[in-house]
Amino acid sequence: MSDAAIAFPSPAPAAPETKHERFLRLAPRRVQAALDALDRVARLSLPENEYSEAEAARIICAIRGRLTEVEHKLGRKKPEKKVFSFD
Repeated sequence: MSDAAIAFPSPAPAAPETKHERFLRLAPRRVQAALDALDRVARLSLPENEYSEAEAARIICAIRGRLTEVEHKLGRKKPEKKVFSFD
């Protein structure tokens, strides 16, 4: 047997991934990570933890705010401009 390297044909180059294929590859893992993180936040409600209603409200407000940002980005809508008023 010879010590020369055996030459195998190189695989054909893969077609470049489309933007939609990239989205479909990344989205499930990222969404699952977000859902898992929310489950960890929910576990703060277990009896061994103590918190005030105000603290819980701040957590919920922060999560809702971020979710609103995600909704706007995925909807490709610009966030509503808040108009200042003394009313």
